[in-house]
Amino acid sequence: LIPGATRFDFFYNPTNVTPLRREFEFAGRELGVEVRALGVATDADLDAAFRSMGPRGTQALTMAGDPFIQSRVSAIVARAAEARIPAMYFDRTFVEAGGLISYGPNQLVAYRDAGDYVGRILSGEKPGDLPVIQPLRFETVLNLKTARALSLNIPDLVLALTDEVIE
Repeated sequence: LIPGATRFDFFYNPTNVTPLRREFEFAGRELGVEVRALGVATDADLDAAFRSMGPRGTQALTMAGDPFIQSRVSAIVARAAEARIPAMYFDRTFVEAGGLISYGPNQLVAYRDAGDYVGRILSGEKPGDLPVIQPLRFETVLNLKTARALSLNIPDLVLALTDEVIE
């Protein structure tokens, strides 16, 4: 989506244990792109991260799923738009709020699975006996209005492979 981009920023919450920071840094080295991991656990951290993007020449943004980050959907989407930084999110709510693109587990399916677990527990099954379920259905959601605002040309193949396009 961003031909020639070589400088990416990655938001993660340093108070939340996640292997994704190391994975993004490793992927950056393998692909020959610079990935800068930015810890954001407070609004002040978020402000500092966005302020640093312009001077650094950040070309794209992505982030790890985290309750703090999820609670700042509107602010993150607005700041990315203001900075004209294409961003890929972990949840469709960011795209529905005006973000560019998301890829992540289908939340409706996850909530349905959680309801099934509650039903099984209320029917007498022991929580410790229930298997751990990993997400099986992932979805890509793309906001074309945002792509146009960022002057991005979305290839037809990407559009064809996207689960939902928001116009």
